[in-house]
Amino acid sequence: MAENNSTLTVAQVAAVLHRDNQTIRYLLDNKLVSWGMSFRKRGSKRKTYIIYADKFMQETGIKIVESEVSK
Repeated sequence: MAENNSTLTVAQVAAVLHRDNQTIRYLLDNKLVSWGMSFRKRGSKRKTYIIYADKFMQETGIKIVESEVSK
């Protein structure tokens, strides 16, 4: 089965989980969830957050409307 490479934003996940963006970032930064990750590029002060839509939907059971998912 081919995997869908769709990702979600921190804001989308925060909205469906009824949490704030900082909580989602904390979960990703501390590797407390397996449906996403965070990293910082060398020399950068900002972090990048990646949340895999398929894995998020599989593990949480929360379906995200396709039009809300960035490709």
